[in-house]
Amino acid sequence: MNETDNRKFATVSLDIYCFWLNEAPDYRLYVNGELFADRTFRWDKDKYLQEIIPLHAEPGLYTIEIEHDSKHIVDFNASNLQIKKGNAVRISDREFEIK
Repeated sequence: MNETDNRKFATVSLDIYCFWLNEAPDYRLYVNGELFADRTFRWDKDKYLQEIIPLHAEPGLYTIEIEHDSKHIVDFNASNLQIKKGNAVRISDREFEIK
């Protein structure tokens, strides 16, 4: 890291719930367009997966997006965004700001 590097460390967590028909769906989790996870939701429909997202990023607003394979009938819900480490604040269940 050099002296002009303004990036900060932060870790956020997010609960991913999924309801589907037929096959368990694949999904991708992005933060401001950068891929952080690419998985198949293999857990029971009444379970959730807690994603842990470590970041080394510039201060600013960050948005989490979930993309899924559209061939499945599926509904993803993200909730309970928490700041685990670092100087960041929660804006909503899919947005946070690194200070």
